[in-house]
Amino acid sequence: AAIYYANRIVQLPLGVFGYALSSVALSSLSKLASEGKMGEFRLTVSFALRKLTMALVPSAIVMAILGQVIIRLAFQRGSFDAYSTQITSKALMFFALGLPFYGISRIFVSAFYALQDTKTPVKVAALCLVINVVLNFVLMFPLKIGGIALASSISGLVNSWILWTALNKKLKRF
Repeated sequence: AAIYYANRIVQLPLGVFGYALSSVALSSLSKLASEGKMGEFRLTVSFALRKLTMALVPSAIVMAILGQVIIRLAFQRGSFDAYSTQITSKALMFFALGLPFYGISRIFVSAFYALQDTKTPVKVAALCLVINVVLNFVLMFPLKIGGIALASSISGLVNSWILWTALNKKLKRF
C-alpha cells in the first residue's frame, strides 16, 4: 500500500507536466519530422526538456523534503496511521529521485514516435523492466520499501539515459 500511495503522489506532477507536455510535443515533433525540419525538431525536443525539467525538478525536491507532511495531509486518517505515513514517505522520497527522469523519458519516447521509430522505446523499456526487477531484489533487503522505490527511480534514470543516447545517435549530435 505504501508503494501505491507514494506512486499516486508522484503521478500528480508527472501527469500535469510530463504527460501533458509530451502529448503537446508529439504533435509538433511529428509535423517537424514529416517536413524534414530536423534542426527545429532538435530545438523543440530541447525546449520541451527544459520546460519539463523546470517543473519536475522542484516538484521532486519538494516531495523529497516535505514527503512526510504531504503524505500526512493526503492520507493519514483511520487505519492509515503514523507508521503508514512514515513508510509511505520513505517510498515517496526514493520515487521523487526518479521523477524528472520519468518525465524526460516521456519526451524522448514522443521524439521517437514522431520519427516513426516505435521499436527503440519498447526495447529500452523491456531492458529497464529487467533492470527494475533485478534492482528490486537487490535493494529491497537493505532499504525495505525504499529499495523498491529506488529501483524504479534508477531504472527511470537508465531508461532516459539510453533513450537520450539513442536519440543523440539518430539525430547526429542532439
